[in-house]
Amino acid sequence: MTHSRRAPYHLLIGSGWRHLESVAPGVSITATRPTSLFATLGNTVYARVGPVAKRVWGFAFEWEDPEATRWLDYAASHPERDVWLLDENLAQVNMLPVSATEGQSLVTIDVDGIPMRTFVAYENYRTRLRAGVEYHLSYTTTAAEGAEIGWHQTAADDAVSHLAPPGSGARRGSLSIKVDADTEVLIAWAPGDKTTAARLTEGSVDDLGFMPSRGATPCRVLVGDGAATYKMAWRDRLSLADSSYVLTEVG
Repeated sequence: MTHSRRAPYHLLIGSGWRHLESVAPGVSITATRPTSLFATLGNTVYARVGPVAKRVWGFAFEWEDPEATRWLDYAASHPERDVWLLDENLAQVNMLPVSATEGQSLVTIDVDGIPMRTFVAYENYRTRLRAGVEYHLSYTTTAAEGAEIGWHQTAADDAVSHLAPPGSGARRGSLSIKVDADTEVLIAWAPGDKTTAARLTEGSVDDLGFMPSRGATPCRVLVGDGAATYKMAWRDRLSLADSSYVLTEVG
């Protein structure tokens, strides 16, 4: 089977992102949300569902030499280190976690027929941005045209205000973010009860409007020790093997 030379996965351990090339097609991604069921004496069944689903990625490398897997091997042997995984597929949908796409206010705004809760003043979220990559932050707001509805800030730059777009009523707005060095960004909202349906994506602005998050990316992961299935060996060189790894979202 042909390897994808543009696999959409990047690993951050130490400084700088490492592109995980040669990941074999068929990556499995599963999500587990803690759930428990209990029944009353009257035979009424209730469900308790955890607010956050944690994901697990299953990577495989077919007939690869150690160059393809060395950073995963290093991460697996150093579980005490912070390791981050960026999934480009998720980054093109919505990088924000579900909890950061709408707010905690009781006031709602109708977004494509769904009443979404607005942000209270100074709700904020931090995420990581890659150098030289174009990002777009979009939102739905009812704030007056030109009003400040929030801001974003990195460690190296002053805060940049987010202004409500032209028009009135609930409408979609967006802005571009690009940084010169890998960094963390703070996204904050103010004033309260005016804005919801946040979406942060890698790549150019699209016309899809709000897309629900499938989980934050980048996210911290624990890399399990690799499993190898040897395929071929020569007396004068390294053996070739299939390798597999399990990356579990933590934090």
